[in-house]
Amino acid sequence: MKNINDRANDNPKIPLLFSARKVFLLVVMMYTGLLPFVPLRESCLELFMPQVLARIPLFEERLKKKRYSILFWLINRLLMNKALFCHLEKRGIQMEN
Repeated sequence: MKNINDRANDNPKIPLLFSARKVFLLVVMMYTGLLPFVPLRESCLELFMPQVLARIPLFEERLKKKRYSILFWLINRLLMNKALFCHLEKRGIQMEN
């Protein structure tokens, strides 16, 4: 039985999405300056905008607590970075947010 990553190699027309782990690594590489030197197999980045998630009642309740609001603010600042989006666009990676 083939691994899912091996199946993607069978048909290069099928776009690969970034996993949560890869998004974390992407952000780390962006802020350490290593992103331009790392090859990326994925071809699509799909993120939920933190501002939109904040309007969902479940998240609204949690954001009233200080620690969650600080974490939310940090995630928003790290993910919603214009330089990151411009870099990925230049590399031909499609983005949905």
